[in-house]
Parts: sequence; C-alpha cells; structure tokens
Amino acid sequence: QRVEYWKEAWSILGYCSGTITPTTAPAFVSLPDMGGCPGNWSPQPYETGDRVSSKTFVFECNAWPYSMHCGQVGYEPLMDPATPGAWRDAWTIVGHCDGTIEPTGAPNFAPTNSVGACPEQWVAGSDTKYEEGDLVSVITSTTPLRTAAFKCREWPLSGFCGQFSPTSNGGNQGWIHVGSCDGTFAPTSAPAPYAARCQYNKCENDASGEEQCTLVDVDPWNSRTNYVEDDVVRLGIARFRCREWPFFLWCRQFEYSPTLASDGIWNEAWSVDEQCPRVSIVTTEVTFPYELSLDNLVVPDDPIERETLVDDLTGVITSFAIDGLTSEQTLESVAIRALRGVPVGRQRLLQVTTGGPDVEAEVIVTDRCEANCGSEEEIASELAAGVTAVLEDENVVTETFQNTGNNALSTVSVNEAIVGEIAVQTTIVNDPPSKSPTSSPSTSPTK
Repeated sequence: QRVEYWKEAWSILGYCSGTITPTTAPAFVSLPDMGGCPGNWSPQPYETGDRVSSKTFVFECNAWPYSMHCGQVGYEPLMDPATPGAWRDAWTIVGHCDGTIEPTGAPNFAPTNSVGACPEQWVAGSDTKYEEGDLVSVITSTTPLRTAAFKCREWPLSGFCGQFSPTSNGGNQGWIHVGSCDGTFAPTSAPAPYAARCQYNKCENDASGEEQCTLVDVDPWNSRTNYVEDDVVRLGIARFRCREWPFFLWCRQFEYSPTLASDGIWNEAWSVDEQCPRVSIVTTEVTFPYELSLDNLVVPDDPIERETLVDDLTGVITSFAIDGLTSEQTLESVAIRALRGVPVGRQRLLQVTTGGPDVEAEVIVTDRCEANCGSEEEIASELAAGVTAVLEDENVVTETFQNTGNNALSTVSVNEAIVGEIAVQTTIVNDPPSKSPTSSPSTSPTK
C-alpha cells in the first residue's frame, strides 16, 4: 500500500485551471538569524537546550521528558521519512543559519565549574582502554592555557572513549564535558580507596505498608542501579540524594550522574547531602629505650672493629624486633646509643668501660591507621605489647645472636633484656576537604 507522505506537508485547498503561478518563496525573515550553523544531528544523547542544524535551519532540543527523544533514530529534524513529523516532539525550530559549521559553545572555564586538578590526558586506544566514569583532560587552548575535563559515558558508548578524542568529531559519542581543570595533571586511574565508613538510613515500606529503615553503605554512582527517591550516592566524600518523583527517573541516567561542578545538569536529579566522614591518617610513633645485659660480649679495642660490632648489634636487634610487628606497623629505626656506658655517636669510641649496661639501644616503631582507628592509648598499648614481648624474650634474643654470622656475637647469651619507659607521639593528618557543590531547587519539567 502506498504511503502518501505528502499529506504531512500539504493540504488540499480545491481545484484550479489555467496558468500555474509559483507560490511565494519562504520568508526567512520570520525566523531569527542564528549566525553560524551548529553541528548536524547524530544519534547520541542530547540535553534540553542543545542545538543542531539541518538544511540551514537551527533546531533546539525540547525540555524533559521530550528531550529523551532528541538523540533517538526517527527524530532527526526534517530528515526521517519513516516517522514523518515525529521530530516535532523532540525539537523546535528556532532560526536559520548561514551554513558555516561552528561549535555551539566553548567549555565553561568559570572557576565555579572547575573539577580541580586535571586527570591524565586522553590517549587513543582500543574500545576497552577506557571504562564508564573514567576521567581524562584535553588542552583546548595554549594562550591562555585552558584544559577541559571529560567523563567516559556508560556502556556501550564507553567503547568510543578510546577511539575518539573528546574534542574530535565523534568525541561526544563517548565523552561528556564535566568542567575545566587547573592544568596540574594528577592520575585518576588508581586513587586511594575511601577507607572510612559512610552510611545512611534507607527506608522502604514492607508488605504490610509499614516503613522499615536499614543502615546501608553510601556507594559511588553506577549505571546499573535503578535509583529512587532518597537514595544516596557519593563522589569522594561529597554525598548526593536522589530527588522526588518525577526527577528520580533522571538519577539513573549517566548524563545526570553527580559531579563537583555546582552548576551541572545533575542538579535536576540530585540534591547535595551531608558529607561522608573524612579519612584521618593516624600515625602513632612509639620509642622503646632498650637495655641488654650479655654474657660473653667482647668489645674490641680497635675503633673500626667496634663500629663493625655496633652495626652487627643493630642488625641483630632489628631482626627480632620485626617479629613483634603487625602488617600495619613499621620498624622505623634501631640505634645503638651506648656500649658499657660509653655513648656511640659520630665519633669513634675512645675507651670502653663497664659503667653501664652492655648495650643501650633505642627502637622506634610506628603504627599507621587510615580509618576506624582506636584512641591513642589503645593503639600505643597494642603496639607496645607486641614489640615489648619480643624485645624482652631472652630466649628469642639469645637464639638470634647465636644465628648471626658474626663470630664475636654467636657465643653471646642474654642475662637480661629490659624495655624502659616508652614514649608515644601521635600525628593525625586529615584528607583535604572536598569541594562541596551546591545544588539549586528543581522545578517540574514543562514543554
């Protein structure tokens, strides 16, 4: 059956006879002159207000929910005979242009739209080089130096991310512009994982209609979750809460995933929530004064041989002190301070007396904790317990001496091993505060 597409454009007025006279040519003065033409339509995601051109006319993507059709096949302005007129649901003609293809707008380099330090620059690769959510940067001008940051779209569009630079033809198939950056290139591929616990109360109605709330973790946004009202996601330590109906429908779309740009389109779907706890790096340093009373220790008269003995004693103490540490603890240093009362410094020993313990040493151990740390007293107590137990275990110390390769130490046995009064010092370094975006209230979509 023949489809009469002409009826979409023409209406029958009647019949006529005689000389055919041409109708008046289209009057472009009725539409504003938009200057240079924006890019041609292509099947990709468009947002409200995006503009394309077709046959020297300029079209603007309509407001949500009609904007969801703007990138769909069958809604290309003026061009799809299979769905005549369907493009009007998605696009509105706003003017005419002179045919010169120009970009519709440069990236916004306002400080409020900055994402901070630049991620790594884009590098061409296979269709698996970049994944959804990966960030790259592209230098858009050298004078002044301006750099834009882009985020890889969700699968399957992520397959384009390695094939097209974000600023090349076809780049918008895989990349979305998220803001400017400050030109300091910082890697984004392997950031330190967020170690603290960030949670919120997720409330749902059970089968009886009674609301039940459960404490759940706040995870980063991902495209495989069907977010609903009051769901919470995070970006670093910044938290975002999904808006009410109908806006929560956008929470599931990649284009509306939260960013740190305060004026981003994500505001239509998400509102700024409170921040997650910042991760504190707690370093606890414990210094152990250590004395050893040894049988058969021979302290040589020769200064160079004594220096060798000091080095060997340091190695022996180091070897058994390590046995008292956990994976979070580090042996920072072992220093021999004196032999039989004579200090060991940068100068060689001038004499050896019996005015003190055979060996006076200092052992420094640190414990580094990044999340859910206990109090300073708890950390120091746990660290001291393990290290002291090893340092004062005379059997362990004696066995270690006997297994050394130094003949002067292999016959040594321990009479007494004493840990003195320990000193504790704690340093706390907080993560730098995350830039907190602000969001504006949203209004219901209208066409």
